[in-house]
Amino acid sequence: MKYLKILILIIFTTAIANSQPIFKFNYSVSFPNSNLRQFVDKTSFSGLNLEYGQYFSRGSYSLGFSFGWNMFSQQYTGTTNFSYQSGNNNLNGAVTGNQLKYVNAIPLLITGSYYFNPSENSIVPFVSFGTGTYYIAQRYQFGIQEIDNDKWHFGISSEAGIIFKVHKGLGLNTSAKLNYAFDSGNSITGKADNDYSFWSINVGFTYAY
Repeated sequence: MKYLKILILIIFTTAIANSQPIFKFNYSVSFPNSNLRQFVDKTSFSGLNLEYGQYFSRGSYSLGFSFGWNMFSQQYTGTTNFSYQSGNNNLNGAVTGNQLKYVNAIPLLITGSYYFNPSENSIVPFVSFGTGTYYIAQRYQFGIQEIDNDKWHFGISSEAGIIFKVHKGLGLNTSAKLNYAFDSGNSITGKADNDYSFWSINVGFTYAY
């Protein structure tokens, strides 16, 4: 077992030494889906994504991690039914009038990507998958009252996009990405199914050095 651990460490260290760092920065426009859309159905224009990885095998694939932020918000004047528990207090009822709804989604993911013929083409398609945790901060304001419902969710992501090489290690990229945060407790509106998902269109740049 000791020698196996040493061998794995040597292989991993060698792979890192022969790898190439890659950095991505994206602006995101996001579209709520499923349960998220039932709470806030407006498109989000407030989003960004940062990803850092290591190229392996002549740049065909990379492993790394990503951090993102997307804010969904909506002003609503209809009627909202809610059932929310905070400690020993249960809040149940309906609100009609001016309301503000917010959802901040912050994914923290380990990512793996595959690049199609990156050394031969100036246009490089890629696919990427991620897994990790999503911090979902849900807020509901009506009058002077405010209810917060913040939870950590296990989640996954899938992405497909294209990198347009510009100069040496610099490229422009665009992609479509699906984020899915699995159920974690109840939502503000009392739904037992508290998963969240949203699509993102990303535009940004890639730098490999």
